[in-house]
Amino acid sequence: CDPYEIHSALLLERSRQGTWWRVADQLGALLAELGRRWGNGANTTVTLQMANERLNRGLARCAESLAVPLGAPAVLAASAQGDDHRLGLQLAELCFREAGWSVVWGGRGLPITELTACLDQGRCKMLAMSAAAELRDGVGLRLQAEQLGRACAQREVRLVLGGAGAWPTPSAELPPFARVHDFRELHELLAGPVRD
Repeated sequence: CDPYEIHSALLLERSRQGTWWRVADQLGALLAELGRRWGNGANTTVTLQMANERLNRGLARCAESLAVPLGAPAVLAASAQGDDHRLGLQLAELCFREAGWSVVWGGRGLPITELTACLDQGRCKMLAMSAAAELRDGVGLRLQAEQLGRACAQREVRLVLGGAGAWPTPSAELPPFARVHDFRELHELLAGPVRD
């Protein structure tokens, strides 16, 4: 099916579920299953990439249709270094926008210096980083969490680490951050007070 059909199907599912975080959790599970099938050779790379691209376009249309009020708090959304996926962040964008946040796209693989330069502009109150399940390098992700955590703490920006990658667990040894494992947890985090 084409991106317009996907867009329509996503809107219909949002109507059924009543909220984007539920749709995102459902799609997240479906994407994980497609990834497992690809890993087992059941899907070709071309088939998987075509499905991803159609879903990317459908999700982008859904996000663009969600109005965010002027002056809404902004979140900088980016993938962890080494992560080439963007579907998780696109699903998160729907959750952010539905909760009244505007989203600034940092993209994939940005160096930490560029992310912090974006934070220095003062627009973003949150940095949301995503790491896909394929990112099993716990040492590398811990280093990213430490560097980003320090940068966010210095700028009074909340750091949120999401996805199924091997992010560390929050602890007293690390700068503060929130760790979310699914879109329900992200929804609950966003339902709390906004930090100034």
